[in-house]
Parts: sequence; C-alpha cells; structure tokens
Amino acid sequence: MYCPGAHALNPKLDVSQYAHTVWRVRDGFTRGAILAIAQTPDGYLWLGTEFGLYRFDGVRAIPWQSPSGADLPSQHIYCLLVTRDGTLWIGTQGGAASWKDGKLRRYPELDGQSISSFLEDREGTIWSSGQKDFYPPHICAIEKTGVHCYGDDGGLSRGGSVHKMYEDTKGTVWVVASYGIWRWRPGPPEFYPLPFGIDTTQGITEDDAGNLLLGLAGEIRRFHDGKTEAFRLPGKLQPFTIRTMLDDETVVSGSPRTMRVLSIYIGEKWTYLDKQTVYRTTRSWHSMKIERITSGLRQRTAWIDFGTLPLLPFL
Repeated sequence: MYCPGAHALNPKLDVSQYAHTVWRVRDGFTRGAILAIAQTPDGYLWLGTEFGLYRFDGVRAIPWQSPSGADLPSQHIYCLLVTRDGTLWIGTQGGAASWKDGKLRRYPELDGQSISSFLEDREGTIWSSGQKDFYPPHICAIEKTGVHCYGDDGGLSRGGSVHKMYEDTKGTVWVVASYGIWRWRPGPPEFYPLPFGIDTTQGITEDDAGNLLLGLAGEIRRFHDGKTEAFRLPGKLQPFTIRTMLDDETVVSGSPRTMRVLSIYIGEKWTYLDKQTVYRTTRSWHSMKIERITSGLRQRTAWIDFGTLPLLPFL
C-alpha cells in the first residue's frame, strides 16, 4: 500500500482558514486556567485546571467526579497523560492518580508531591516527577509490581526541580531539571549541568540527528555530547518566547517520518515551522499566548490551549 506524505498543516493556508471553534474560559467554559490537556481513546478531552478536572465531549466541559466518590489527591491539576492502554494519569498538587474502566486509583507513595510530569517509556513503565514542600525532588517508577521512588537521599538535588521527562527515539530517558539534564535510563543516572540554567523548559524534542532540542526563554538550544549550542531557526525572527513544542508524525510510503512543529509566541503572531521554513499567521489569535498544543487521537485534531483564554481545535 502506498501512502503519500502529507503535512498536518498546509503551509499555504493561514491558520484562520482551518475549521476551528473556540471555547473561552472567560465565558464560563472552565473555572480557572487550563494547565493540562489529554484525550482518551473514547474521544473525551480531559482538561486539568487550577480548580479540578474537566471532561469535554465536544460541546460542554463538565467538572469530573469519580462515580465511586473517591477523591483526587488535589483539585489543582498540573499534568495529564494517556498511556497506550488508555489509562488517564492525573498529576496534582498533592499526588498522583489514574483512571481506567471506571476505577480511580491513588498512589500513596506519591502523596504530598506536586507532580510536574509523567512519561510512559517503551517498556510500559510510568515515570513521574514531583516534589514535596521543603524536600528534594523525586522521580518515581510506577510498575505493575509496585512503585519505586528515587531521590530520598537528596541525589537529585544538584539538578534542582524537575520540569519534564522525555524518551528519545533510541529509548534513552532524559530528565530536564532547573540546572541541567539527567540521562536517566539506561544505565546509572548521569547529570549534565548547563551553565545558563533552565528556569522553565517550555518544550523538548529532537532534531533529525537525534539530538535533544530544548525550548527556552528566547531561544532553542541543541543538546549533544553533554553540551548545548544555539539552534538556528530558518529565516529572520524577532526575539521570541517558546511556549510549546510538538512532534507531528506523518507517514511516507508506509514508513514513519516526523515533521517538527514548534509553536512560538512572537509579539502578536503565532509562528510554526517544519524542518525548512517558518510560517506566520497573519490574521488570527492576536495577543494570545499559546501555552500548549496537544495532538488529538481522533481525526488528526490539534488542540491548542491559550491558558486563561480560548481552547481551540483545528484540523
């Protein structure tokens, strides 16, 4: 079977020319800012906010409560992840929980931690990063056999707070922290300090050679052999702030190929790029800061979150 390559976004079209609908927080769509988005295989979109978890069916966003009456560790949701088996993982200010087949499960080993990120690796292990107040950061492996957490000895403190975890195409698990990067798996953890530090990493992905790309305030940096260098974007750009970075997969002749799509906030313009070219919107979304883009599971929908402003899907 032959499948020609196709961009998820047609660079000849302005974003305003795509079919899209906007739901606004200020119009009562949700209470508080949307901090996380994920979509489960049944099509529901889950929204993590400052004041609880919402389930969105395409028409209404309804505050979610477990049918069993069980409570989440906290109503302040920081991160969401849907794993390959369809489980929804919920990271909160007070711990972690998972939801599958009508059952909510909490993980006492993570109680009290502010969960900053989740990762499912290729072996099916769920990794969480989190930290309790006045305690060093922790990274926990959640497996069928139990939960094992690292960091009680303070060994992760040299890196500072953990922002994100990422598994590259070679199966290496990376942990991005405030003061550098951990190569977490395979083998023993190894820390690479970064001289400029990372206040908040807004995105992480790879280039064509498999080097990490880190989205920072004002630039993208390439990480290779323990060092970083500036990653030059095509064309001339004004000073910018990275808000999110998304890998958008396409298929060429049956083989997967990845097109890099980065969302960059530049003044009042939304900009994205593939491997060669930078594209700018010209008429849409002025003065909106895009906080994250989530690739939908159905109908190739990309969900764009503007934080306290609209939630917008486009095809």
